[in-house]
Amino acid sequence: MAFVKEWSEFDLYGEDAASNMWDLIYDYCAYYGCGYTSDIRDETSFFVDDSMGQSFLFPQGRTFMLNYYVAPYNWRWKYIRRKKGITITTVIDATNVERIVGTLANFTIFYKDRIIKCGEVFDITLIH
Repeated sequence: MAFVKEWSEFDLYGEDAASNMWDLIYDYCAYYGCGYTSDIRDETSFFVDDSMGQSFLFPQGRTFMLNYYVAPYNWRWKYIRRKKGITITTVIDATNVERIVGTLANFTIFYKDRIIKCGEVFDITLIH
């Protein structure tokens, strides 16, 4: 049990959370097969990151898109209305993350104004 706690659970704060954000989101998408990340940087930002040596740490920049697949509501939508589902796109900003806690199968990202839960169900909660 100590091995599982030490090697599979994480609790990251501040810069540790920001620098591991892309890896966790990428691995989460691969683990569940639920989506993919995409780069939203312009050419200038890309070349600046590349010249500063941040391309290996942040392959798609500190701000990137998470494209999450959502299945049809029920089987009738899939066959009668020919709906295959939709893709929800959300911007993930690693610069504003405060904490990431959990395991790869189920973790929570804390920002000042919202909480993102990444598990079997993807959920974004705004904090007022």
